[in-house]
Amino acid sequence: MLGTNTKYLLDYYPFEKFEHLARTEEQMDVLRQIGSVKTSDVLFSWVVRYDSATKQKTPAYGVSTINLKDNSLRLVVANDSESEGQCWNLTAKPCRAVPGKNSPTMLATNADLNRC
Repeated sequence: MLGTNTKYLLDYYPFEKFEHLARTEEQMDVLRQIGSVKTSDVLFSWVVRYDSATKQKTPAYGVSTINLKDNSLRLVVANDSESEGQCWNLTAKPCRAVPGKNSPTMLATNADLNRC
């Protein structure tokens, strides 16, 4: 279970940009495992743990994908102190645009949290 101050930050990119953002050996392992999964309908994100109490961002050993055809979002965190070995399937939903604010385009809800 995640702590109340813990969130995961996800920034999605096409595979070509995503793979160039790999910095650690763990991320290189993930790239090798993804292999042939890359398609133009799927965006990828590295997982960054964000503690809202300390405002600290730290990489988590995980990856997330979002399929743009059906808005299915998958989050896999293999090794993180808060949620080691966890996987969630969610449905991304459009965010309500707020004039004058920089708001995200898509937001995943955990109202119906489905484990992988």
